[in-house]
Amino acid sequence: MIKKTYLIYVHNLRGLAILIIVAIHSRMALFGGTNDSSLNRTLSIFLDNGTIIFVIISGFLFHHVFIDRLEFKKYIANKSKYVLLPYLLVSIIPILDKLFFDDNIPWLTPNLDSKGPIVLVFYMLFSGKHFGPFWFIPMITIFYLLAPILKKVNTRKFYIFIFPLIFIVGLFTYQFGYYSTIVDSFIFYLPIYLFGMWLSKYRLALFKHQQWIFPMLILLYVGVTVLELMQIVTAPKLAGFHTLDAAYFIFNPAKLRFTILAVILLIVFHKLEFVKFKFLRILGDYSFGIYFVHLFFIIIFQKTVQFYQLELPQSLILFLMLSFFTVSCSILFVWIVKIIFKDKSRLIIGS
Repeated sequence: MIKKTYLIYVHNLRGLAILIIVAIHSRMALFGGTNDSSLNRTLSIFLDNGTIIFVIISGFLFHHVFIDRLEFKKYIANKSKYVLLPYLLVSIIPILDKLFFDDNIPWLTPNLDSKGPIVLVFYMLFSGKHFGPFWFIPMITIFYLLAPILKKVNTRKFYIFIFPLIFIVGLFTYQFGYYSTIVDSFIFYLPIYLFGMWLSKYRLALFKHQQWIFPMLILLYVGVTVLELMQIVTAPKLAGFHTLDAAYFIFNPAKLRFTILAVILLIVFHKLEFVKFKFLRILGDYSFGIYFVHLFFIIIFQKTVQFYQLELPQSLILFLMLSFFTVSCSILFVWIVKIIFKDKSRLIIGS
């Protein structure tokens, strides 16, 4: 990021966003996708869909940093070095695991299996199916490739007449992530990415009128959250392959709620810009590295539990401990890589 365009409040929000993503996968590892306990449902409501905040930040920073100075070839070269190359390198172990050791691959169809290992490797890289969180990279790459188009639509007329329709329709989508396709994930996140661009374009007006906007957003967020907690409004979730019978377009309250939350947090961090959130700063600095490696430490935890045949309680304390363990180990690992490889570490783990 160009130094003069650095926004500390956005950086702190990115640190919080990666913490939420780690917490999401810690919850899934501890409770599983089908656990219907009240604790799991509550954690799911407050955590799942948290990637929305990360994508809003991506759209925000694209607009803030590149919208007036986009050189597409340099932009793609930069993303290739610091996002796609680390993705390829970190993917080596999961891909080898899927090719030679893993006998239970839910997305592997007989037709795909018959194509041979080379086709299978390319399928995994282009779908991100080889490692839980890695669906995000092929999806966000589509946004990288569409950068010139996104730059062209960045007009007042677009944000007034077209974007609101895209955003409203987008609230009725819910299929994204590991159990979905990259196209579905892109459709899901397109309004969110555009919202991030819109938020960057009009952020000064937002901060100027935050006295009345902020309490309105709080009321709306609390209202939607209460409705979800009471299960008055719900949206189907993809918890496995070939398990969803619902229609494609259904209102997704969580999508609205996390979009509202992102704006609330942006205002809060902007107001507290003078506060040194050291832990969030570290998380923001290491965010892509943490994203790339955190699932390895969650798997280590799971394998340890299986090896010693431990029966652990599915409790809030254990969830917090697993999240803390995962974040701590991820930060330590990224720090060691940065110490060893210095400036080249971004080529290896993105941080």
